[in-house]
Amino acid sequence: MLLRTRLNIIFLFVLALIGISLFSTSFFISNYVNNRVLDSEVNGSEAIWNKIELNSYEKMAFYAYDDIPGKPSIWRLRGKRSPIEAVRSKDKRTLNRTIGPMFDNLKKSKILDFLIISNVDEIIFNKGTEEKNLNKILKVSETIYKEKINSLFLKIDNKLAHIVNFPIYVNARIVGRVYYGKWIESLLEEIKESSKNEVIILDSKKEILFSTDNKLDIEEIKNIAIEGSPDIAKVGNFHFLISQIKVKEHLNDQVFIGLIKDITNIRKKEFVTSTLIISTIILFLLITAGLINLLLYKNFKPLYSAIDVLNGLSKGKTDRKVEGNATGEVGQIANAVEAFRRSIISANTDALTGLPNRRNIMAKIEEAAEDYKTNKSNKFSIIISDIDNFKKFNDTFGHNAGDDVLKSVAISARKVIRDRDVYARYGGEEFLTLVNNSDKNSAYLVAERIRKAIEETKIHLEGEDRKITVTLGVASVDESDHISSLLELADQRLYEGKKRGKNISVKE
Repeated sequence: MLLRTRLNIIFLFVLALIGISLFSTSFFISNYVNNRVLDSEVNGSEAIWNKIELNSYEKMAFYAYDDIPGKPSIWRLRGKRSPIEAVRSKDKRTLNRTIGPMFDNLKKSKILDFLIISNVDEIIFNKGTEEKNLNKILKVSETIYKEKINSLFLKIDNKLAHIVNFPIYVNARIVGRVYYGKWIESLLEEIKESSKNEVIILDSKKEILFSTDNKLDIEEIKNIAIEGSPDIAKVGNFHFLISQIKVKEHLNDQVFIGLIKDITNIRKKEFVTSTLIISTIILFLLITAGLINLLLYKNFKPLYSAIDVLNGLSKGKTDRKVEGNATGEVGQIANAVEAFRRSIISANTDALTGLPNRRNIMAKIEEAAEDYKTNKSNKFSIIISDIDNFKKFNDTFGHNAGDDVLKSVAISARKVIRDRDVYARYGGEEFLTLVNNSDKNSAYLVAERIRKAIEETKIHLEGEDRKITVTLGVASVDESDHISSLLELADQRLYEGKKRGKNISVKE
């Protein structure tokens, strides 16, 4: 498969990832926005509810002592025909005669919906409620009988009520407690008007106690309203934003109030907008992909060449050059690869001879030694060679002549060694050869080829052809698998060759 094709596939894959990321991001953003909307809705609804609750409390609390502004409170009147005496008498006819007109005035003014009077033991008077559930008032009375004015929520007659209550006194002694109550339905109608939400009240069995819309009897909406966490429910093709009002029922008879807003049209607009934005981005990426593909098509030859160079470098070959010219990113890549190749050559090559340098060949010998330790059949040998009488060339003909001798030796030796072997400049006039897959005898034959090739080489100095010879020492890894010992052994044999008269290969 062509590299350009691969890059196109990679780019399309990245494009797909970007698309998926965009959709995922859109999803997370949508969730984030939804949560912000939910939080805002909850905070807004709670603010509205708190205001309505406070307003309800203030109205009932105000009329707790004055049924008509400017007139004394009936609960302060004294005498045989006063409400206080009626409470003490517990006579229902007397209570109805003295308190009934006040209740009618307050109910007509929409201040309250019911009124209950109790003492510690029993309900003395009630108007606006069913008698069967009034035992709850006694439970409340037991817990707050001696408190001053108080506000609470209570479930009565299978409905939720907002109640303001206060004690009544005779001679600084409490003789009863009065409960002004307003059904919460009227308060929730105010919420609906202010927040533009439909409202539903449920008990713990998911029975609807009140609803501002008879279409809200949907199980999923009920579940969210009871869970207590704001959320968005999808019912058919509709979306509902559901939040809760936190109301604590005084006797812990669980009641759940949910605010439901139809946001179907808002969600449709969000979806259309998100789709349009994502489509625009994807179209832009596709156009960009096409333009990049055209640029790659025009500038690919240097890139292919750069890849070949990199492949060659991975195999230790540094003779391949990046060919062709290109502009833009491809040109930068090609130039970078070529610079990288030259830096490798510079770091691993002897500048004078062009041979691998000491660091280069030592790294390869260490690698071969590790292979041998793993697998004893991977034998290798080394050859250390030294130019005979090299100092004489320098002293007689100058250092430039010495450099020419080194270059000639490098050229001659490199011609007779295998591609898999390494011939390197070890230092000064010494050269080191790594002979792979060989024992000492095979390496000796390689040493002789190198010696003879150099011996046949002539260098022209001061009008005459001068002979160059080398002495070589051979050692094999099966004699010592420690690199330093192996080098020392080869070096000893090299100097043994010098003693024997030079221009000789020594393997023993």
